[in-house]
Amino acid sequence: MRVNPNPTATPPPITYLPDVEGALPIIFPGTDCPEGERAFAVHEFECRRYYFCLYGIRYPQTCPFMQKFDFLRGHCVPENDEELRCFNDV
Repeated sequence: MRVNPNPTATPPPITYLPDVEGALPIIFPGTDCPEGERAFAVHEFECRRYYFCLYGIRYPQTCPFMQKFDFLRGHCVPENDEELRCFNDV
């Protein structure tokens, strides 16, 4: 019988990559920031907030007044934008 030598290995983070050249990956709640790269992380509760991940560390960010973080586009957009996709509204 073979035993898994690393039974506590975690699966890779769940990410979304916007369809824009040079876009950073989007990390969803419940996953860690990637160690070796930059990314954006969706805030757990608030659409105006998000995180900038830099080499495994989350830096809290807030969108400007009357804007929310659109996780499909990877940046803040006006809150009245009809195509706005906030993770917490899904």
